[in-house]
Amino acid sequence: MNTAYLHRPKRKERRLDVIARSDFISNIFKTDAGQPFSFSGREYLKKIYNYSYRYLVILASRQAEKSSYLSKDMLADAILNSNDSLLYVTAQQRQADEFVHRKINRQFELNPTLEQDYLGAGSTNNIRDKVLNNGTTLTFRAIGQSADSARGIPARKIFFDEVQSILSDNIPIVTECAQSFPHNSAYFFAGTPLSTRNVLSQKYYETKQYEWLVTCDHCQFQNEPLGMNHIDINKPFLFCLNCGKDMNPKHGKWVAMNPDSTLAGFRICRLMTPTCTWRTPANDGVLDKLETYSESTFHQEVLGVPYDTGNLPITEEEVYACCDDYEFIDPFNPPPHLKEQILFASIDWAWNTKEGGQAFTILTITCLNSGRIEILFAKRFHGPRYHDPKVVLSEIAQICNKLNVKVIGTDFGIGHKENLRLTEFVNARVFEMLYTGSGIEFKWDPEAKCYKLGRTVILDLVFHRLLQGIYKFPRQKVIQPFASDILNVYVDYDPTWKRKIFDHTGIGPDDFLHCLAYASLIIEQYFSIRLR
Repeated sequence: MNTAYLHRPKRKERRLDVIARSDFISNIFKTDAGQPFSFSGREYLKKIYNYSYRYLVILASRQAEKSSYLSKDMLADAILNSNDSLLYVTAQQRQADEFVHRKINRQFELNPTLEQDYLGAGSTNNIRDKVLNNGTTLTFRAIGQSADSARGIPARKIFFDEVQSILSDNIPIVTECAQSFPHNSAYFFAGTPLSTRNVLSQKYYETKQYEWLVTCDHCQFQNEPLGMNHIDINKPFLFCLNCGKDMNPKHGKWVAMNPDSTLAGFRICRLMTPTCTWRTPANDGVLDKLETYSESTFHQEVLGVPYDTGNLPITEEEVYACCDDYEFIDPFNPPPHLKEQILFASIDWAWNTKEGGQAFTILTITCLNSGRIEILFAKRFHGPRYHDPKVVLSEIAQICNKLNVKVIGTDFGIGHKENLRLTEFVNARVFEMLYTGSGIEFKWDPEAKCYKLGRTVILDLVFHRLLQGIYKFPRQKVIQPFASDILNVYVDYDPTWKRKIFDHTGIGPDDFLHCLAYASLIIEQYFSIRLR
């Protein structure tokens, strides 16, 4: 819907005024500083504000008004729609709280009439949940390292902010919140990109990739997308690539770089904003930052484009260096010598949604062989036969019992119910693993009855063991379908968390990597050794 509808009384009649959504927002809302919110100089925002997108990705530099857009779109829906359900999620709780204080509550503070009409008696108004007098709910959660806080909250429209700092596995879990609204659900993703493999960048590449192309007033040349080519240390202004003269960023238009896509995506960078400065006494202009920021930070924070800095933790050659000359065992007809071995299993249960792509439960069987963790068998449960979880569970139990597996390590979150059932069917002891954002390698939680693993620390150890050859894989052609999971993982330095993070691109699963992590932990704990 391209318009917002306001009913205004005139004498004894009621007249229907139809105005653009951007005009409605200008009339109702203000800037954070309390000034009138104007689109003058921000013409590039109108195409974003005035269309009702079902799926939208915004790639933005810092201070490019992405959070302002999310808040105003959320508030516009909240007051125009009765009994709507809106969910805002971001990486950290402090970010969610700041969004509520500065972007949501602030608008009610600046408009007492709005506050009286929608946050009066009978409403709910706190930092995490708001229920307006028209029945619309607004919910705010942090899901950076765990999606549990948002799991199961019904929401027609979901706003993902600072997506680059949210683990990609958490996004499909949260999108499930909108499954009760198949005809009008909507998903917005916004943030500042890190690397090209980051989930935000991957989502943007799937869209139309709208770029703001500025036409020079002097030579009428339509310039390429705004970026490093428009920056010269000796030119403190936005200049034309054809004639070199100054350009007005207002004189641009959105052009799709990937027009065949059906999804909307826009890149907003500092160079197109009316608040862009080039040299300032405070040393915070574009050219000042060019001289003081690292190359990666300048690209990400000022230009709003991803920048790769050697973000692959391991190469194909290094992974396949772990291969040896053997095949996987037949778990239902194992070789006799395995009767003398202590065997372990690890399971990564699947979470299948269209948002997360194809994912399937994976099982590995391992043992400790001459100081190395040997992968004896691995299986990904895909195909029509395994659409029934009971069939998957039954086969896993049969394999573990046939091989006399001693200990099973398995993920706690998605597979918790399956794990409870698994314990009824297997002879092995079952230990659940739960990733956390902790910097501690692992600890046993007696109340939850699971191991809590510091995700970054544990995965860092897996890559270290791979590089040290501590894992033993079968021939390359045998392990390749599983080893590709390892190569789908990248590493970023996340300034939000101020630490290195491992995530996967979304173009393929990373399940086998987690099976290696679980197997390593249970083997180390069983034998009271450290394999490093």
